[in-house]
Amino acid sequence: ATANATQIKPSNKNVSVRIDSSGNGGDVEQTNAALAGALAGNANETEQSADQSQGGGGIQAAGQKAESEQSADADANAFQLYPSNENTVVRIDSPGNDGPVTQTNLALAGALAANANETDQSAEQSQDGGGLQAVEQSADNDQDADADANAVQVEPSNENTPVDIGGSGGSGGSVTQTNAALAAAIAANLNDTDQSVEQSQDGGGVQAVGQKAVSEQDADADANAFQLYPSNEN
Repeated sequence: ATANATQIKPSNKNVSVRIDSSGNGGDVEQTNAALAGALAGNANETEQSADQSQGGGGIQAAGQKAESEQSADADANAFQLYPSNENTVVRIDSPGNDGPVTQTNLALAGALAANANETDQSAEQSQDGGGLQAVEQSADNDQDADADANAVQVEPSNENTPVDIGGSGGSGGSVTQTNAALAAAIAANLNDTDQSVEQSQDGGGVQAVGQKAVSEQDADADANAFQLYPSNEN
């Protein structure tokens, strides 16, 4: 799974000029956002069952083998180069309030790689009289999960310049400016192996059981968030 969100030169500008005008300035919200999300998943369920019954001496043999190999790779990249937000409010001889200003530059990347394996092996043997019962069970599981998330901002900038000339009455509005680069990566492996053997025998005999379960798991998660020139000015 690969997700890429890229912005090179997005820009937001808001210029409000009021001369000899009463009233309130409106709300201003400006946003530059690059978002990327990647999800890679594997799910495996293996079920094996053997049921044997015999009257009198004899041979019962059951062999079970399960192999599972899973690989999940998730990469998410969010990149912004020149996003910029500017808000300039000029009031000349204009009473009234300026509205709130919210400016945001956001690069967000998230990656998730997951593997899930469930192996169930079951063998049941019953025998009347002497005999031979043999069961062999083998389960091999190999899982690999790799998740990489990168969020980069180079020159995001927020500027807010209110100018009041002429003794305008009223209060300046609230200003919220944000530069955020967020990255999250999760790599997970889950393995559940269940092996069960039941043997019953009347009279002398031989019962043999061999069980082997091998699980190999590797998980690698990398998250990087980078900002170079983010700046907030009011």
